[in-house]
Amino acid sequence: MISANGREMVSTIAARQMDGEKPKKDRNYGRHLQWASNDIAVVSFSGPMVLKADWIDKLFGCVCHHDIGASLDKAAESAKAIVIDADSPGGTATGSGELAAKVQSIARRVPVIGFTDSQACSAAYYAIAGASQIVATPSAIVGSIGTIYERLDLSEMFEKAGAKFEQFTTGPLKGATSPTQPMTDEQRESIQAFVDESGRQFKSFVSRARGVADQDMQGQFFHASTGAKKGFV
Repeated sequence: MISANGREMVSTIAARQMDGEKPKKDRNYGRHLQWASNDIAVVSFSGPMVLKADWIDKLFGCVCHHDIGASLDKAAESAKAIVIDADSPGGTATGSGELAAKVQSIARRVPVIGFTDSQACSAAYYAIAGASQIVATPSAIVGSIGTIYERLDLSEMFEKAGAKFEQFTTGPLKGATSPTQPMTDEQRESIQAFVDESGRQFKSFVSRARGVADQDMQGQFFHASTGAKKGFV
């Protein structure tokens, strides 16, 4: 549960914003890093999270793991406390573990408060799981722990259209993600093993950092009022 100091910090920032006081942006670090006071940094992100997001990704509302990480590094240089304000349904598994580890490392030196009043799900929750404490409004959404991979099989559609694709590979597992071919059982098992390993890393981190039970990390999400009873906040 959130400590008295954590509650006071988040409450102070929220009160300032309700009074019309806007955090000061750090021009060198764009919209992610702002300063609520001279010594309290707010690193905020909103939208799907993508590793190495380019300008097109960002145009469509995505945020970049590296940009968030750079803002955290800058904040940790001088801040006495850092608030991470998350508003995201999640994102790519690639890069999420490294961002989570960075947050956890910084939290060993500077108090880090993970906060959401909207949603911090999947990769977004991964990002704040290593914070010193996590705070959320009762109706905010947290959880969705796990990984997902989807593959569209268009092979029957192409066949009906009279189009036939021939595939040449160096092994039976190469080309498993191609939508032009039906997937073999061996390919399916290989991809499932990959997804399981990504999920294992994710669940292991959240379990160690927050003490959430495995039964509550099966992909489901919770209102924070329920998530608080399960260790998410």
